[in-house]
Amino acid sequence: MPVLDELPVENAPEGIRNIYAAIEASLSVKLVNLVYRHLATVPGALEWAWGTVGPVFENGVFAERSRGLGTLGDIPATTIVSLSQAGLSNIQSQRAIETVDAYNLANPMNALSLRVLAIALETGRPAVCRPPVPVDIPELPALLPMTPLERVAPETRDTLFHLARLTTGQNSGLVPSLFRHFAAWPDLLTGLADWLEPLAEDGVIERQVAAISKKSDEIARDIFAQLAPPGDGAVLPDAATRDALLKTIEIFPPTICRMIVIGGLLHTALRL
Repeated sequence: MPVLDELPVENAPEGIRNIYAAIEASLSVKLVNLVYRHLATVPGALEWAWGTVGPVFENGVFAERSRGLGTLGDIPATTIVSLSQAGLSNIQSQRAIETVDAYNLANPMNALSLRVLAIALETGRPAVCRPPVPVDIPELPALLPMTPLERVAPETRDTLFHLARLTTGQNSGLVPSLFRHFAAWPDLLTGLADWLEPLAEDGVIERQVAAISKKSDEIARDIFAQLAPPGDGAVLPDAATRDALLKTIEIFPPTICRMIVIGGLLHTALRL
């Protein structure tokens, strides 16, 4: 499977690194999600996106309005299994839960931000593309390390690609970052894939995804309607940047909504 391009945090130039830091500060987690690392590979895309949604992240609106999007909803309790058979120690299980919870905090906000970006592109709303000024932010708890795909063992990489297909429904090259944090524990990834496959085939996950997507759309439209005017220096993205943004928005929101559901399931399964 071809892998989606991304710019890792450690390789980012100063302007992008400042946006990454602002994202982490706004999410309150030591995490820059794949969607932003991917946009950073397209000149001007992340800058324009942050010019549009950055103020909404920084004023706490996304954090406030995203509460409740991660509920399990109509997923039957009988579908929840324990992943204790993966052989993790108590400390490892706790670190795994902390990492899952970081994504469960970030993904609902990211779902809303991408919906707002989609509306901004549809309506031709310009944005001011100035990177944020560096600020001192509180030290955030470190998550489990995320293994680069090229350093993952072949068998584990196959499992990651299988999980990616279950999550995206296609060979899009989008391997959700959450799974890569668990690359050192192949039994956990295999157990997760074995659990999720029948849920995906039976439509259990997709029904909840539909509810989350609908609610995300409603909230995003309301947030967009209340955006402050773009201000002096606002511009539209050029054709290449707009195309990259549209393709990214086509791929990521459905996957993020699925990861909201899967993250909630995984949190419960790791605690059983």
